[in-house]
Amino acid sequence: MALASRLPRTFSVTFIRTSPNWLSSSSIRGQGRLRLNKTGHLKVFCSYRTIDDPVHKAVFKSPTCFGSQARYICSSSINQDETQNYQWVAHSDGPHDEGAPHPPNISSFTDKTEDTKKLARSWVKQFAERGGVPKREFEIGYSRSSGPGGQHVNKTSTKATIRLSVNCRWIPEWARNDLRKHPTFYVARNDSLQVSSDVHRSQSQNLTECLRKINSQIESVAFNTIPKPPDVEKMKRIAKHEAKFERSQKEAKQRSKAIKKGRGKVQPE
Repeated sequence: MALASRLPRTFSVTFIRTSPNWLSSSSIRGQGRLRLNKTGHLKVFCSYRTIDDPVHKAVFKSPTCFGSQARYICSSSINQDETQNYQWVAHSDGPHDEGAPHPPNISSFTDKTEDTKKLARSWVKQFAERGGVPKREFEIGYSRSSGPGGQHVNKTSTKATIRLSVNCRWIPEWARNDLRKHPTFYVARNDSLQVSSDVHRSQSQNLTECLRKINSQIESVAFNTIPKPPDVEKMKRIAKHEAKFERSQKEAKQRSKAIKKGRGKVQPE
């Protein structure tokens, strides 16, 4: 455990499928070997039994000396290769991984005041400025890339795939229904947003691209769902046209009344 002080805040673990029901995977409870490789990544080896469900979920806690927790999720949509690299993301990568504050508790804007809408807009602005959803909330996987890679294409696991539950506390309630309608990001079977990237040659760049895509989508949907504030100039123009219409209606009634009054009574023969 003396290695803990040298560990990066974000480290990776290798999972190797050995049979349909077993994974040779990492252990963070001391049931295996600890090794720090040349790239500074911690690797721990042991066996872990998976569930028979198509979507396998497991949550692990790192040793207390690491001062962080990590999570791993393996699904049939991500783990397609016999060997698959997954990144374990610590609960914090430092002061810059705090992410945006939690959104206000607003489910819809029906009968909401303008102050409530301003509060929601203010949160969207903070969401964009402070980096969106923290990385620790994402489930991250790497697989072999078919994109740029030169001599390493289809040989190294540089393609990044990330997934985020729609019920994540950083996704505002008022935006969730619209996010579920997205034709490419939304995965209905696990009620999550999922995106992949293999446009770059490195894992870190592809991961950054995935995070940017999902955070941009959340920001866009959250902002567009909020009713726009009233345009003062437009409201003035509407009021002016309404007043003009009322005057013309009133004048038309008065002319009609004067015509009827001038006809007089019909005299009998």
